[in-house]
Amino acid sequence: MYVSQDPIRLEGERCNLYSYVVNANKYVDILGLIGSYSSKKRQHRGKNVEIHHIPPRAALAANGKPEYGTPAIAISPEDHAKTASYGGSGKDYVNIQAVSIANTKSYYEAMSRDIADVQSISNKYDNDLMEAIDYAEKKKW
Repeated sequence: MYVSQDPIRLEGERCNLYSYVVNANKYVDILGLIGSYSSKKRQHRGKNVEIHHIPPRAALAANGKPEYGTPAIAISPEDHAKTASYGGSGKDYVNIQAVSIANTKSYYEAMSRDIADVQSISNKYDNDLMEAIDYAEKKKW
């Protein structure tokens, strides 16, 4: 809350003389969840987006990883349908990813492949991809 009445002298568009400032705490990722499937699901609830696991959910499940604590991005339904792992048409791709994870005991190669796949569709997801990478690094994937 401001200490004095209208510190910018009604130059702003809002005319609330004792307005609250933005809560900076909501921009801090205290729990380290930004970039995870769960955070993307909450952040985009009710919006026309789908949540894309990186690497694919089935490849993660085949290697014992749960769905909700995994890196993910929000993607438009149209672009999601273009990804190599989408739906039933992506079974071969998902199998390659699952084998890659099992053989290397690392998610790095599988994530790199999935990131390249998304970037081949559009670069508008680069910020979400960076959040997913940061999340994976924090969780020591």
